[in-house]
Amino acid sequence: MQPDTANAQPAPVAPRASIVDRVRENAVWTDAQSRGTVAAYQSYLQTYPRGAYVQAAQDAIEAI
Repeated sequence: MQPDTANAQPAPVAPRASIVDRVRENAVWTDAQSRGTVAAYQSYLQTYPRGAYVQAAQDAIEAI
């Protein structure tokens, strides 16, 4: 007996950031660190609200 695949749905695929996206995010993060201003860190957070450096940006803002 074969499984009923007539109504089968593909498994959801988790979105993955491309290498280019990661390079861009790293560049924005590096720029924010270089500037060291609240505005620069806020800009990073606005651009990448779920980015790899969100906590570090928030910590940097608190430290300023």
